[in-house]
Amino acid sequence: MRIFSRLALVVIAAGVVLALAVGAMAVPARLLDDAGSGDPGPISLRPLAQRSYMYAADGSVLAVLREEENRQSVPLDTVPQHVVSAILAVEDAGFWVHDGFDVRGMLRAFRANVEEGGISQGGSTITQQLIKLDVLGNEQTLDRKIEEVVLASRLEKTMSKEEILERYVNSVYFGNHSYGIQAAAETYFGVNARDLNPGQGALLAGLIRNPVSYNPIRFPERAAARLDIALERLVDVRALTEAEAAVWKQATPIPTAVHNVLPRANDYFASAVEQQLLADERLGRTPEERFNAVYFGGLKVHTTYSPQAQAQAQAARDQNLPLVNGVFPAGTDPATGKPRYGSAAVVSVVPQTGAIPYMVGGPGFQNYKYNLVTQNKRQTGSSFKTFVLATAMERGFSPEDQIDGTGPCLFDNPNGEPDPYEAENFGGSTRGVGTLTTPTLGSVNCAYVRLGLIVGLNNVVKMAERLGVRSAAEDGLAANQSLPLGSAGVTPLDMASAYATLANDGVYNPPYIIQKVEDRNGNLIFQHQPAPKPMVSPQTARLVTAILRQNVTGGTGTAASLGTGQPAAGKTGTHTGSYDAWFVGYTPQLATAVWVGGLGAQFTIRLGGAGITGGSYPARIWGDFMRAWHTGQPIQQFAGPQAVAGGRMLAVPGRVDLSPQKPAVPGQPGFPPGRPGRPPGDDD
Repeated sequence: MRIFSRLALVVIAAGVVLALAVGAMAVPARLLDDAGSGDPGPISLRPLAQRSYMYAADGSVLAVLREEENRQSVPLDTVPQHVVSAILAVEDAGFWVHDGFDVRGMLRAFRANVEEGGISQGGSTITQQLIKLDVLGNEQTLDRKIEEVVLASRLEKTMSKEEILERYVNSVYFGNHSYGIQAAAETYFGVNARDLNPGQGALLAGLIRNPVSYNPIRFPERAAARLDIALERLVDVRALTEAEAAVWKQATPIPTAVHNVLPRANDYFASAVEQQLLADERLGRTPEERFNAVYFGGLKVHTTYSPQAQAQAQAARDQNLPLVNGVFPAGTDPATGKPRYGSAAVVSVVPQTGAIPYMVGGPGFQNYKYNLVTQNKRQTGSSFKTFVLATAMERGFSPEDQIDGTGPCLFDNPNGEPDPYEAENFGGSTRGVGTLTTPTLGSVNCAYVRLGLIVGLNNVVKMAERLGVRSAAEDGLAANQSLPLGSAGVTPLDMASAYATLANDGVYNPPYIIQKVEDRNGNLIFQHQPAPKPMVSPQTARLVTAILRQNVTGGTGTAASLGTGQPAAGKTGTHTGSYDAWFVGYTPQLATAVWVGGLGAQFTIRLGGAGITGGSYPARIWGDFMRAWHTGQPIQQFAGPQAVAGGRMLAVPGRVDLSPQKPAVPGQPGFPPGRPGRPPGDDD
């Protein structure tokens, strides 16, 4: 009785197949084109979704950008013949001879499925599967099946067999987010499609029918059974001998885990590139359009990233700090009792272009995605004094002009907090009168608060913004008495960018990380356009550089000295209470900022039994990195400034400086002409 039931089902199945064949003969009117001629219109296959690639400056792959659909199309002639044979043997043995649908194949599949009581074979040709994948979807109805057959027949008339097969091997799903043969080869075997052996090709071919049920990672026994079937089919079509099939059956291990051959954007630099792409309207007017372009558009994104510089900067950080997993212990939070941790950020900018070659942006992107280079606005301490010095040089002062650095110092601060404002020199020392060079090398606070008031705090704000401090400008740099001492929060990237302007003779180049973006065919979508802009005179930049060079050779920044004959300029910065410590400096070739501080909050950082300063760990990190980066490069000298007459005694105009020991007052010999009586923070 059971035999007769199966026979009846086979007869019914045969009738269905014949109905499909008859349906294919008569093209439904809705499948014709709009011309009304009765001739079918062309079938338009959608562009295949394809992952995008992010490249380092040396051409190596930095990351891939993709979502769930991981695909990289490859030409058919790069896929080994034994892989193609396996796919055809399992999915469509008559591919080269049918016209898009195979009546015998459908009947054979129905009969086999009825006899086995399940679905062991599919009746659709590869061309039909392609129509289902690209045009119709997976709905299973008689009308849809007829439509599938009709469209497959039409597709065979507009595309060659090779074109159809190439499209198919790049379209079909193999499980575990891998679409197409290249992604499947990477996912399961960690190789390129061109390197698949016959056993691997057979296993992949066996997955196509049901990549979820035959997933080798979850169901290795089922995958092994499908491998056996695929090898048997290869024997049936004489692509392998029985002996060869037996060898590959034993020699092909079932994958136990997926391979991540290509990294995703899982570090600070790559993630920053990814976020810029998603915000760039040149890739689409809406967020959805940009999302599709970035993750499915097959873009080729060329960046400024240098793997060598990244490794050098990270090594310099790791070798100088007592790090474990990118952080160092920094005591306990007295309010919560929880442990505190500190870390560091390092970033560089090429002065002549604005290119950012790397980012040491935190302890590790997997666990701490907040980018300390681009997002972490911290008080810069005395490294901000460079902008006060540049303002003075731009306004005609001389490095040899004198200023009183005596401290502690007290200043009138109407409408400010506190009022009056009091500052002290580091260590409480008095210091006294000296040239502008002297308090720079000694990082004398009282001298620089006075200098800020003399040149005008609003002018200092403008100078910092002109040179490249843009992150603080978003919140507004407060033109208060503490500004010269680095009270404003600034990112390490902005500090490196601003110092790069000084290294480039006062010409600002906006920092950037994307060099160019091409479409999947290599056509240029957009390219970085240099936009150099003079911000201060070369003389100003050179005067500042001449002073900051002395700071590295004999001031607070001696730990950053390169000792290689390559001159360097830089400035330390330490926030009150050793909360944040900086060293920012440059050579003619590269400007670099180093920050060390607490993660998530500001608190005192003690390392080696003492509060951290910019001249300790940050300067050592800076020096180690810059020495490594400059190794093998020709030594470049800074251009020297023109001689400037100096020796004038500078003083705060008006009744602002309330210090017990008052410096020189307006009208004394040497005070800059035309400036007496002007209020602090004057703005020209």
